[in-house]
Amino acid sequence: MLKYGDELLADKPDSVTYLFGTARACYALGDYKRAASLWEGILEQGRKNGVPKLAETYPWVYVYLGLSYAKLGDAAKARDYWREVPMTIGPVYRTIQDQLAALPAKAEGK
Repeated sequence: MLKYGDELLADKPDSVTYLFGTARACYALGDYKRAASLWEGILEQGRKNGVPKLAETYPWVYVYLGLSYAKLGDAAKARDYWREVPMTIGPVYRTIQDQLAALPAKAEGK
């Protein structure tokens, strides 16, 4: 599956659909660093396309970026992305807030 995603991305590297699918595959396979890079690519593509409210348009990207960085041990980045998750995402919003509370505190406080 990942090989297929890489082939699709080679043909259309700016495709949000292909970035999203390949990022999900990387995350599922435990390649959190690559997954985070691909999720960030979606946000970059959104900026290029003039998407005005990225967190509202791509809320799951922010959820998965937080998850990926938490898995990589980067609590600061996880915290930054999870703080952007909109309430409109539904019940997952409460789960994200619980995860934020569980992250290690920053060295300089919270």
